[in-house]
Amino acid sequence: MTLEDVKAYKPNTEELERARTFKNTDFSDCPRMTKEELKNFHRAGSIYKPLKSHISLRLDNDIIAIFKAEGKGYQTRINEALRQYISEHPEMTRA
Repeated sequence: MTLEDVKAYKPNTEELERARTFKNTDFSDCPRMTKEELKNFHRAGSIYKPLKSHISLRLDNDIIAIFKAEGKGYQTRINEALRQYISEHPEMTRA
């Protein structure tokens, strides 16, 4: 099927009902989980995201160029690099 075929596909009532009720689905290879384990699950999108602050920061031009060369999202990558640095230096304390 092409992407256009998939987008245009309209499942029939029987297919929809089978999908809704999980009929003929083999769950034998799925591990059983305790209620305590299930409590640790989160809905997609509900994962904690730290608040961000708008700041002015001076960085060397070559550093900025390296991060920008990877394309859109360079500020996020700089943030991730700083976070990794902190995780590799446990002597640093978090505010």
